[in-house]
Amino acid sequence: MQATCYTNKELLPLAASMKIILALSLFLISVFASVPAFAAEADLKPAQEMMKNKDYPGALKFLDNYIKTNPKNEEAYFIRSSALARTGQKDKAQKDLLKIKELNPKLYEALVGFSHKLKEARKSIYKNPDKPLASVEMRKTAQAAMDAKDYKKALALYDKIIPMLNAERSEYNDKAYSYMVEAQCFENRSKVHEALGHKPLAQKDALEAKKLMKECPETNIKTLAGAKS
Repeated sequence: MQATCYTNKELLPLAASMKIILALSLFLISVFASVPAFAAEADLKPAQEMMKNKDYPGALKFLDNYIKTNPKNEEAYFIRSSALARTGQKDKAQKDLLKIKELNPKLYEALVGFSHKLKEARKSIYKNPDKPLASVEMRKTAQAAMDAKDYKKALALYDKIIPMLNAERSEYNDKAYSYMVEAQCFENRSKVHEALGHKPLAQKDALEAKKLMKECPETNIKTLAGAKS
C-alpha cells in the first residue's frame, strides 16, 4: 500500500490547529457521543470510557486493535489522536488527524472550524486573555500529576491553587466560568483525597464543588455553548 504524502501547505495549518483540537478532544468526544452517527458506534464506548477515566494506555491498546479491523473509522482515529497526544506521542497524534482529513475532509474541516470558534469564545472569558492567570499553569501541572497518579504532588498543588481562585474571579469577564473552574478544582482534589484514603476530606470537597455549581451565576457561560453552532 502506497503511503499518503502531505505537503507543507497541508501540514502547517494542521500544526496550528492540532494543539487546539487535542486540548478540546475530550469535550469533542462527549459531543460526538450524542450525535446519532457516532452514538451508533457502540464498539467504541470502551475507548470513550477509558479516555474519560484517563486510562490512555488502555485506550491506545483497545484502539490499535479496533483500527486494524476498522481502518476507515474516523472516530477511532480521532479518539486515538487524543490518547497519543496525552501520552506524549504528538507526531503519531498528528498522523491520526491527517488520517481523518483523508477519510472525511468535511469532518476534519468541522473540527478545525469548531476549535477556532471555541478558542475565540474563550478569549472573551478573560479580561486580559494575553496574560494567563497565575493558577493556569499550576492547574495543568496538577492535572498532569493526577494523570500520573502522583496524588501527593497533586494534593500539594491543589492546596495552593484553590485559595488563589477566589481572588482571580475579578480577572474574568465571565463570572460563571470562574465558578466552573473553581468547582472543577474542588472536584479534582476530592478525587485525590479519595485516592489517598482521605474519605471525609474527599466528601467535603465534593460537596463544595456541588455548592459552587449551584451558586454559579448565569452570565456569559452561553458563549461557549454558542461556539458549537
